[in-house]
Amino acid sequence: MVSIYVLRTHLWNKMVEKTWRKMKQAFANDPVFVLYDSTRKPWSCLYPVSNLFIVNSDVCKQDNPLHQSSYQTVESSLMLLYKYVQENNISFDYLYLIEYDVYCPGNWFTTFQKIDKIKPFDFAATHVEPYHAKQNGGWHFWKNPGWQTADEHSHLLEKKKDKRFWWKSFFPVTVYSNTFLSIFQNRYYGQLTGYCEILFPSVAFWEGCKIVNLPSNMIGSIYRFDRAVSNIKGTDNRLYHPVRELSQQILEEKLDKLAASIQSI
Repeated sequence: MVSIYVLRTHLWNKMVEKTWRKMKQAFANDPVFVLYDSTRKPWSCLYPVSNLFIVNSDVCKQDNPLHQSSYQTVESSLMLLYKYVQENNISFDYLYLIEYDVYCPGNWFTTFQKIDKIKPFDFAATHVEPYHAKQNGGWHFWKNPGWQTADEHSHLLEKKKDKRFWWKSFFPVTVYSNTFLSIFQNRYYGQLTGYCEILFPSVAFWEGCKIVNLPSNMIGSIYRFDRAVSNIKGTDNRLYHPVRELSQQILEEKLDKLAASIQSI
């Protein structure tokens, strides 16, 4: 099976570059894309980066009238890349979308090989499960899923209002079959949007697609949104999220920008 690996990021520094280089080396036989969002910071890398695909909020809004923001509506940038792949006749079976702050201290190829044992499927992530009032009803995005439809009389209206049709996921690493992306592109893109961690698994469920969780043996001890990881050494073939050093680097960049703006006053 042919796969496409996509590193999604809005910044480019030494740590993100290191992740990209490790991915290129590990997935030498498959395309590795960098999906860069230049909305806040234009691309300024001085050396060539192969398979670089740049998007921004304006481009996303032009392509998708329902686009809200690149963070919440990941489908805009993903569908733009998918369209590019189609136009350039790049065939594939699965697309792996990997966030910039995912860390693999070991070998990316060996880590992702663990997914082969659960194929075939159409959508994979972690924490994939349907809405359940008692078991996960407190999850914060259930309260504000960000649903919008292009037509309020659409057949999607019932599904976006009824939590019985809703599924959730955790988004640092997600995997999509070509079949599912084609269904999403033709039936939902530009017609429905919502918070990415609800939108994709919910649509997969509505369409009767196979939804799975990533194998637990490829997930490290820390894989969360609220606790950073650092100093993972050796050849641990598991995924960690987020990277503390990267979080600190982002904070330092924000402080530098703030200091520069104060000085200009």
